[in-house]
Amino acid sequence: MSYLRVLKALSAALFVTQVLHAQSTAYPTVSDARLEHPEAGDWLMYRRTYDGSGFSPLKAITPGNVQRLSLAWSLSTDLVEAHETTPIVNQGANVHNNAGQ
Repeated sequence: MSYLRVLKALSAALFVTQVLHAQSTAYPTVSDARLEHPEAGDWLMYRRTYDGSGFSPLKAITPGNVQRLSLAWSLSTDLVEAHETTPIVNQGANVHNNAGQ
């Protein structure tokens, strides 16, 4: 198989995968009910809840395993001190804003 055929096949597979992924991952609607009672992994507003507690009910990270955490990903935007806000998380979709943009 030639290099060009392999490249075409990989491009087609990538395109189909992206189309299927785009069709299946619509951004979930944020309703008043969801804001009042967010699911455990969601941070739909700053400080997570209307009372501003900032508490996470998730149990996966504990005092016994926190030392085993490691960096999973990073992204350099070349903006110094621009990402010092709370990310919004809606069923796994992370939204980060920054000052000056």
